[in-house]
Amino acid sequence: MNSARFVKLQLNGQQASEAIVEDLISRPEPIRAAVITRRPYILLSVVRKRWLKKLRKMRIERARLLGSLQTNQLSQRIATLEKLQFALLSRHHDADISFSTVHELSQLLYIYELIYVSSDVPVEAVQMALNDAPPGRLVIVYE
Repeated sequence: MNSARFVKLQLNGQQASEAIVEDLISRPEPIRAAVITRRPYILLSVVRKRWLKKLRKMRIERARLLGSLQTNQLSQRIATLEKLQFALLSRHHDADISFSTVHELSQLLYIYELIYVSSDVPVEAVQMALNDAPPGRLVIVYE
């Protein structure tokens, strides 16, 4: 029985890397996540680049707000987000955000509560891999 909760999202012209970064940053607390794609190395590079650009924009916003009450909150948020580690599962097994193929998904089930699936991966393959997933897993599938 599949105990993971699937959410399908349309990209609507947006790239998967952009959607993943926006979703990760919008979460109130950092969460460990896995990203499943056919080419993990490429998506890791693109997501990491977008992540750094987003953090740079947040630092600029913090500089504009200098002296306000929001500055401290934004500084804490930036510091938390800067600590997140991105890596390929094949090279680094304890990264906060791991990128891998669907064949490695079984290794991720007990580590990550949030799993992103890029549009280049068949959803059926992910569903089969998640049959024995522990309860509470959220799978976001981009179409």
